[in-house]
Formats: sequence, structure tokens, C-alpha cells
Amino acid sequence: MLLLLLVLSLPVISNTQEPVSCTAHFKLGIGEPWPPFFMHDNNQYFGIDIDITRLIFKKLNYCLEIVKLPSSARGILQLKRGEIDFLNAASFNEERAKIGWFSSPYRSEAMRIFHHQKNRDKFQISSLYELQKQDLVGVVNLGAYYGEEFSYLMRETSFNSKIASVPSVEQRMKMLELGHVDFVIDDIVPGRYYLRHHQNAMLEMASYAVHDNPIYFLFSRKTVSPEQVSLFNQVILRHYAEIEAVVDHYLY
Repeated sequence: MLLLLLVLSLPVISNTQEPVSCTAHFKLGIGEPWPPFFMHDNNQYFGIDIDITRLIFKKLNYCLEIVKLPSSARGILQLKRGEIDFLNAASFNEERAKIGWFSSPYRSEAMRIFHHQKNRDKFQISSLYELQKQDLVGVVNLGAYYGEEFSYLMRETSFNSKIASVPSVEQRMKMLELGHVDFVIDDIVPGRYYLRHHQNAMLEMASYAVHDNPIYFLFSRKTVSPEQVSLFNQVILRHYAEIEAVVDHYLY
């Protein structure tokens, strides 16, 4: 009886590591795994963007629900409908600003070209236009933003006939490794993360900078108020050193 009373008196610990009493509840939509930004193992989600999101939510005493999406492009549609509350790893553009509120930036993104070492000479370029003139095929994630030069070439030239969209970075890099495509355009962080874990793949990164830009949270205008976004921004600015420490944890 004494043992039973002791057990009943122990504090309850949540396996979800969420606050016991949340002041708000948000649904985060995520697409295919994008190591090291977001990954999952046995329905446990982690990675740079997931850990940063949880850090901010802990500061705000908010509860987080992760909703798995078939692709990052699908996330924009569900955000517009209010079926999810926010996305992370969002690049700014005017169309997205019409359907959502952008937070302050919480990290940066650098889009680069990855290719086989044997094709190094083909990627000594100073513009994507030079790449477009070559008989090369590439893969990207069309839910991401690769800058105005890329967007222009996709709209106005035959470049779009040479580009396929594949939602998983693992699939994109594996296609390159196996020679099914000639190049991948991706963020420098997951690209280098893949190379570090697949050193026999004989892949490398070209020096040309496709696009550099800040990365934001994007909140649904249907379900999130500007006041709530302002609270997120205050936490980002006050705890930016902790956010940078999360990034460093995965990179070094």
C-alpha cells in the first residue's frame, strides 16, 4: 500500500516533451525528410529545423503537432486553406506573402550545384544560363526557391524540360550518384551532409552560387494572428545564439 501511494505521488512526465498546459496549439506541416534539417525515426522527428521550432515553442509555452505531408509544395496549399498553421524552412516570395505571415529569419540558405567529380569541367560556370545551354539533366525540389535567375529560365526557356522534381534529398543525391542525372541543385547544408555520409559517391559541389537567402517560418493567415507572429519574432531575436547552437550541433 505504501508503494502504491509513492507511485501515485510521482509527477507525470509527458513523452511528447510538450508543456503540461499550453497557451496555444499549432500544426506544423513537413514534407519528405531533408537531412539534417528534418528527419524521422519511428515517428520521432528531429533535425535542425525541428529542434529550432521546439526551442521556440518551449520558450512560448506552445504545443506543437507535426503533420506529415506528401511534399513541401503541398504544404503551401494546406497553409492557404488553414489545414496547417505554419511551415518552417520557408523562402520569401510575394506569392507566399499573400497567403501567409513571414516571421523574422531564423537561419540562412545557400543553394549550390552538386555533380560528379568526373564532370567537373562542365560546371565551371558563372551563370545558370551557361548550364541551360548544355545538354545536361538535373533534379530539384520545386517546393523550394532557387532565386530569380532559376525562376526566369524555368519560365522563359527550355530549361524546364531538363529539370525534374524529386521530393527527397536522399533520392536526388542517389540519382546523381548512380548517373541517372547530371546535377542536383540543393542547399549547401544537406548537400554537404550527404557527401560526408557517402564519401565513396565521388560527388562534389560547384563553386557557382545559385542563390543565397534568409529562411523564415511561414504562418497561415487563416489560423494565426499577427500578434502571435510578433511573439515568435521576439523569441527568435532574443534567443538567436541558442538557435545558432542548434545548427552547429548538427554541422560540427
